[in-house]
Amino acid sequence: MEILPVIDLSAVDRNLTGKKLTKGMESVGFVYLDNVPGYSKDMERKLLESTKWFYSLPLENKLLLSPKNWNRDAHCVYRGYVPIDISQGHMREQYETGEVLPHDDPDRNSGNPFYEDTPWPIEE
Repeated sequence: MEILPVIDLSAVDRNLTGKKLTKGMESVGFVYLDNVPGYSKDMERKLLESTKWFYSLPLENKLLLSPKNWNRDAHCVYRGYVPIDISQGHMREQYETGEVLPHDDPDRNSGNPFYEDTPWPIEE
């Protein structure tokens, strides 16, 4: 059985850190990131609260933020809420996000769905 690799992001040798990260993702599929710049317990608490809030919403509310596969009125192809859907091979709920690009970014404006905006829920 593989042990979960711990990747120390404060390590000086970035090349070695990159190799360890790659090896961990290729061999185990998950890693534990330690000493993440900008990380705080308060940020973690807020993230967990937000996650609990979102996933406790009724399914019909979450589906409004789904890609076209589950919401034909959606503008997104890949990003947003993905429900459990055994027929599509989705055995878990997830929320696909991506980098936020400036409005004048050529990739964002290219029409390529890999650069689409992420739909975000409105807090009630």
